[in-house]
Order: sequence, then C-alpha cells, then structure tokens
Amino acid sequence: MRSYSQKFSSGKPLDMAKAAKGQSQDNYEQVCDREAKPFHFHAVLYPNQSLSHRGFQIILTIFALYGVIISAIFISMGAWVIPGFYGVEVLFVIWLLFLSFKKRHHYETISLTDKDLIIQDHSPRNQDQSWVFEPSWVKVQLEKPKCESQLHSQLKIISHGKGIIIGEFLSNQEREDISNSLKQALENWKLNLSTQSF
Repeated sequence: MRSYSQKFSSGKPLDMAKAAKGQSQDNYEQVCDREAKPFHFHAVLYPNQSLSHRGFQIILTIFALYGVIISAIFISMGAWVIPGFYGVEVLFVIWLLFLSFKKRHHYETISLTDKDLIIQDHSPRNQDQSWVFEPSWVKVQLEKPKCESQLHSQLKIISHGKGIIIGEFLSNQEREDISNSLKQALENWKLNLSTQSF
C-alpha cells in the first residue's frame, strides 16, 4: 500500500491522478486543488497499513479461538503445562499485532504556505512535534543507500546546517517521489516570489 497522499495548489489545472499498480497495493493519490489557497504544497505521510479495524478484530478472534481449542485438546490429554506456554505465545502475537495496528495513527504532514514550510509529526501518544522553516533556505536532500547493508534511504529537510528526517516509514520509492514533488514545489514557490518582487 502506498503510504502518502498529496495536495497541490497552483495556477495550472491538473487532473487527479492515481499512480496505481493495483488497488490493494497502491493507494497513492495526487490531487491538485486550486481552491486550497493557503497551501502551495500539502502532503500527508502515513505508515503502510493494509489491516483495517474490522480485519484486526477478525484476526484477534481467530487467534483467541485457536488458542482456546488447542488448550482444550492438551488439557483433555492431561498436558496441563503446555496450554500455559502456548497461551503466553498467543498473547505475545496479539500484542505485536496491537502495536502494528496502533502505528496506523502515526502520520506526518508537510505544508508549504506563502511564508513557511511546516513539518508536523503526529504521534498516537499525543507527542506531536512541529518544525517551521523559511522556504528560501530549505534544502531537500535524499540520501540513497550507499552500501548493501544500508537498505533504506533518508529524506532530510535541511536549513542553516540543521535538519530533520521525515518519512522514515515510507518505502525508498515513496521517499524519492515525495522528495521530487517537494523540490518542485519549492522551486515554484521561489519563482513566484521572484516574480512578485518585480
């Protein structure tokens, strides 16, 4: 599943486009909305999460029923110890699923306005963070893997020698797409600024 959506505001009419390789694998949407005046660029990044709330409940129910059935079988055979160990394993798997499902509430937003580039990190633990950059000094840097042991690229927003890493939960291709789109948006922003100055 593609893990971000974008919204652009510009003077050129663009059609809504889906870069889809299959509906179940790709939910990337790129939208141009000329009425969204405050933003020259707006993107929401979120972790890959193909499991719905309904699917999560179904999996938990299956694990619970399976654990009860297996435990009942061993108890009927007189093996009282095995269900205890098996129950611990089932609870551990359920806990991992819960952690994975909880990550779906974590997302990041990138917003380019007339004056600022705003990066927001929205955490499911309500530990939200925001960074505000002056767009004229922003550099978008995509560091690709340099060796075989380094699997993931890094997307950095840098200004005055300091920066932050965004989209760590995205795939390499998604980070590259966001990098190219944001670079283009910043170039257009600077072009508009220079045009307005004359």
